[in-house]
Amino acid sequence: HCTLIQEMWQVDEDVLCAYIVFFFFFKQKTAYEIKECDWSSDVCSSDLKGEERFSPETQIFVRDEIADCGGNEIFFIGRTDGEGLVVDVLPMARGDHEAVPAITENTGPGDVVIHNHPTGILAPSKADLSIASKVGGDGVGFYIVDNEVRRVYAVVEPQQVRETVEPLNPEEISVLLGPNGPLAAVHPHYESRLSQCRMAADVARILDSRAVGVLEAGTGTGKSLAYLIPAVLWALKGKRRVVVSTRTINLQEQHLRQDLPLVQKALGEPFKAVLIKGRGNYLCLRKRDLLDNDSGELLLDFDDVLEVRELIEWSRMTSDGTLSDLSFVPGDANWNLLKAESDSCLRARCPHFSDCFFYRSRMDAASAQILLVNHHILFADLAVRSAGHEAAAVMPRYDAVVLDEAHNLESVALSYFEGSVGKWGLMGQLGRLVSRKKQDRGLVPFLTRRISGMRFLNVGKRDKLDELAGSITSGVTEARGRMDRIFDDLAGVMIPWLGGAGGTGSKWRVPPALRNEAEWKKVEQLLDELGAALSIPLAPLRKLNRVLRGLVDDGFDDLTGFWGDIGAVASRLDASLDFITRVREGEEDGEVCWVDVRLRKGRSSVSFHLTPLDAAQIMEQTLFSLDGPVVMTSATLTVEGTFDFLNEKLGIRSLQDRDVVEEVYASPFDMAAQMRLAVLDDVAEPGREGYVRELTHAVLDLVKASGGGALVLFTSYRTMDAVFEGCGEEFSRQGIQVLRQGESPRTVLLDRFRSDPDLTLFATDSFWEGIDVVGNSLRSVIITRLPFPVPTDPVMEARSETLVREGRDPFMEDSVPRAVIRLRQGVGRLIRHKDDRGFAVICDTRLLKRSYGRIFLNSFPGTEAEGGTVAGTAADIRTFLDI
Repeated sequence: HCTLIQEMWQVDEDVLCAYIVFFFFFKQKTAYEIKECDWSSDVCSSDLKGEERFSPETQIFVRDEIADCGGNEIFFIGRTDGEGLVVDVLPMARGDHEAVPAITENTGPGDVVIHNHPTGILAPSKADLSIASKVGGDGVGFYIVDNEVRRVYAVVEPQQVRETVEPLNPEEISVLLGPNGPLAAVHPHYESRLSQCRMAADVARILDSRAVGVLEAGTGTGKSLAYLIPAVLWALKGKRRVVVSTRTINLQEQHLRQDLPLVQKALGEPFKAVLIKGRGNYLCLRKRDLLDNDSGELLLDFDDVLEVRELIEWSRMTSDGTLSDLSFVPGDANWNLLKAESDSCLRARCPHFSDCFFYRSRMDAASAQILLVNHHILFADLAVRSAGHEAAAVMPRYDAVVLDEAHNLESVALSYFEGSVGKWGLMGQLGRLVSRKKQDRGLVPFLTRRISGMRFLNVGKRDKLDELAGSITSGVTEARGRMDRIFDDLAGVMIPWLGGAGGTGSKWRVPPALRNEAEWKKVEQLLDELGAALSIPLAPLRKLNRVLRGLVDDGFDDLTGFWGDIGAVASRLDASLDFITRVREGEEDGEVCWVDVRLRKGRSSVSFHLTPLDAAQIMEQTLFSLDGPVVMTSATLTVEGTFDFLNEKLGIRSLQDRDVVEEVYASPFDMAAQMRLAVLDDVAEPGREGYVRELTHAVLDLVKASGGGALVLFTSYRTMDAVFEGCGEEFSRQGIQVLRQGESPRTVLLDRFRSDPDLTLFATDSFWEGIDVVGNSLRSVIITRLPFPVPTDPVMEARSETLVREGRDPFMEDSVPRAVIRLRQGVGRLIRHKDDRGFAVICDTRLLKRSYGRIFLNSFPGTEAEGGTVAGTAADIRTFLDI
């Protein structure tokens, strides 16, 4: 800049320096005079230390965002706690070294808008004062900070909202849900339910008392409205935010499109609810630009680019940039090229930061009272907060959590905190660098092409980059070759060792005792070789990442995206190396190490996993560490009418500083009139000789008796396929069409099943829960086997060993309760509406013959199970359904 000024003004260096010194001094003096500060003091009396105004995590987050933006100005919106400390911030816009757009929408009393002055002079400009006057009238504070966030100049203090918030009135909420209440007025088919009113009143008390609620609401209770109405009222009264978390997308969509609009009409008071989606659901505009480039085809791993071009065209028209806005389902490989990812996100450095679909959604969420999420996103947010990085959390700060479908919480928590590394994951990361099919494609060839066209890059840097790119390319090729052999050798060692000579691959635990055997020593050696193979391309990749970072800092902005993407791959490969070391060293207390070995068409796939065993500890450190209330609900939380099993698994029993509210709300449906439950007593026990043959005959007779309209639930694909094949010809002769899970996408199967009352659906896994088929399309549910967890599953095996060490019975205290909840979910698919009628049949005689059977039968309130033969039950079905 100085050289340019010299040439323009035609002055020598001494005169130029004099101009600069005088100009800077004049600006400094004027600025400090405006602030009425002592010119000799470097810090104004109205300056405050950053730690006095920001929580430590928030201070670090703001500092890092400013650094990532190259020290330019960034505009933030922050949220304060009751003491005026900024505890949550969201970047809204970025600018240059002198100015930044001021985005003040979605702010309210107690909020604070923040931006930095890169010069370190915190005196407000006229524009700053104008904006401060505008927002200050709304109770919003206005802060200016230096780039290190060590000093803060509070132009306007945020309004501290300290007024006492009146608690919710449970009686008023009951009236709202009553037969003559506002809900009935806006819903022509509304039915008031006593159990719903009771549940809503209890939710209100839990929210006001910072308690933990464990609420089982039977089918038909209307639990969604029972928690949404008090949640909305509680959020509005106290200017608070509530997270409503579910497991299934279907329930989230129902809340957003049906339940909450109804609540809005009934309350007559505006509120905002937003659906929070995972980052991977959003299109990344920066990645789009890379593909939509003359060299973009170098990132593709295939010749057919039609779908990618369709995605690029869609990116210019989409309103929210999410998968749900697409008219087609893209292939995983194509979407992976375009989806947003946290570790490759450039945040404030990104040229599309202000237009980013993901960050726009976060800004939108900042002004919402209700945040709709799934359990996985909730735990992602909780994990960040529990690690002390609250400012980088997935969602804006919230004050309460309501969890529906809470019977899945343990499995979600454990799976989220599980670590793994496997062949295809590693190969996928290497493929991002250099394509396996064509070595002229991938990030590295793309970078090489870009470097060759950079006119102002000096020869030394260009040669260094070319050298590193060549090393990475050759390293990826060598690593792939070694890894193919290593993973084949791993499968060759583990299948006969853990699975037996006739094994074909499965999930196996590697307990500490096995680590002394000779086979594990071979595995250790192969793991060492795997780490060495991975290090071949990783070493030059790390160097490339450092060189790119330096060039970006030197002003080569065109390389910013490459630095982000290369850095993301490097960090993932580094994490994989660390994980391999963890596997090599063995599982720690409270976790289980296991392997998944698959053989398909002569190719082996091996992955190593470390899974925590204790969800209670995770819940204590995440969900229950929140200050606000927590409500957990589902139709199936109890076993024999008690919450003991759930409370133990989630650590609710050990909560010291929380009141725990436990309630069961019976279904308002007349189950005795609407449903029959039968247990067959003439089918061989599972695993006994003749079981599949007799089960096939039973399913044939039962489905024929109902004339279709049956959901047949299995616990294994192998049994499902065998029965399907055995029934095929007879069903064809009877004109009964059968759908089988796996033949079409889940949603397609369900849509067809709902639309045709004569269809029968054979299914397993996910079809045991979370599906609603109302009316005559589902009039029979056939449970082929009690859904006990697989005892050889690595996690179940480790759990069982722990219980045995404690002198407890793992089957009765763990396997049976899990199977009870699963069975209740399966049978619960049958009656979804007050006009539904149906017959549930359990084809497992152990319910009648084994002592534990009573635990299952006692867990179906309002329904009596009847034992009977296949023929007798088929006749009862015809009579009950009037067929």
